[in-house]
Amino acid sequence: MAVVDIQNNDISVNQVFARNAFESMHNKLQFFKLVDRQLDSQWANNTNGYAQGDSYQIQRPARFKSRVGNMIGEFQSGTGTWETGDFVEDPITFAVSKADQINISTQFTSKDKTLALTDLKSRLGEGVGLQMATDLEKKVVGETVVKGGGYILATAGAASGSKIGIHSLLLAQARLDELATPTDKRSVLLPSAVMADLSREHQGLFTPNANEKIAISGYVNSFAGADMFSYNLLPKIVLPASTAAITVTTVSSSATEALAFTVTSDANVTLPAGAILEFDESFMVNPETRESTGVKYSFALTEELVLVALTESAIVKIDAAAKIWGPLDVGNRQNIDVLPVATKVVKIVGVDASVSKTYNQAVMFQENAYTATVIPLTTDLPGASAARADHDGFSIRTCVATSIGSDTVIHRFDGMSKGILQRDTYAVRILVEV
Repeated sequence: MAVVDIQNNDISVNQVFARNAFESMHNKLQFFKLVDRQLDSQWANNTNGYAQGDSYQIQRPARFKSRVGNMIGEFQSGTGTWETGDFVEDPITFAVSKADQINISTQFTSKDKTLALTDLKSRLGEGVGLQMATDLEKKVVGETVVKGGGYILATAGAASGSKIGIHSLLLAQARLDELATPTDKRSVLLPSAVMADLSREHQGLFTPNANEKIAISGYVNSFAGADMFSYNLLPKIVLPASTAAITVTTVSSSATEALAFTVTSDANVTLPAGAILEFDESFMVNPETRESTGVKYSFALTEELVLVALTESAIVKIDAAAKIWGPLDVGNRQNIDVLPVATKVVKIVGVDASVSKTYNQAVMFQENAYTATVIPLTTDLPGASAARADHDGFSIRTCVATSIGSDTVIHRFDGMSKGILQRDTYAVRILVEV
């Protein structure tokens, strides 16, 4: 009976830990609550939770083209069928791995455990939940925001020393509009220093005094068709000083395959993951009309790009959601007016010839630009007592195990998350020089 009582007590303690940690985590999360959460429904079918190793898909809507007139196409007499448009689905496949799981653990002696659990909320659960929220958010932001190729280089505001003006937000809004991004559920995340600059520019925009419907607690509440939030987990990006002239060396594409290409440089340069490049003579197209927007086609590196002067060319790695499709794509996914060919120039966005540049990054996006999820972990852990708190698409697990040899009790908290860029054209990074 004593063993059962202890075990039940451990389970009860784990449930309290999980609940307290979950509550503090849930209250702090922000990015997760602004993006698409379609993956949550995949986990709902398994109440026992998940472990690493499985692969899943996000199914993006197929694209179509219309024909003029009342004929659907030519009749194929050889097959007795009518010519119709191809229906091509374009899924994003991803795997859940160990790298998607994070944990926080602590240990006590059997005596300390009793003392430590006298104040469950403040001593373990609450603090763990706050840290877990930060770690999960930072992870998914790094898996999504920095992979988007859309950008605006911020221009200085009217106030002395301001690095960003309201015009930068309007340009970001215009870019989303030009690319047929839905106008609802748009958000802007800004580093705190950038939000402060922008708020100062904004205060007298519509009235001589601060407009309370627009400015909340000194910060801009909404502008340019988007809700705005001060956010401290967006990474900076550092670009090296460089005079490198980068050109396309080889290209590969077809009616069913996206563009793959390599580049070479006339000078040594190493560009970090997240750096944005653009083609000098190829432009974005409106995804519905397939007409050029006049905006140069830009893309982000998903891996560091190392170029050694006048040596072998390097493969450019971009995200699956940012594949480049030309006019001949049978899946109607065209997003560039003319595919680049060998010798075409590729420019590094924001680079300076003489000094390294550091940029704060803000981002304007529509909800469906990204998808993010917290994956419920299994509680089937032989040799340990485990419990999980789940609500509103979020989850956190806690477990306890005792090492008899050292008289040590270990409490462990785990979370698993995944962030995926879903529609590259639905987001714009705003680069603000530090």
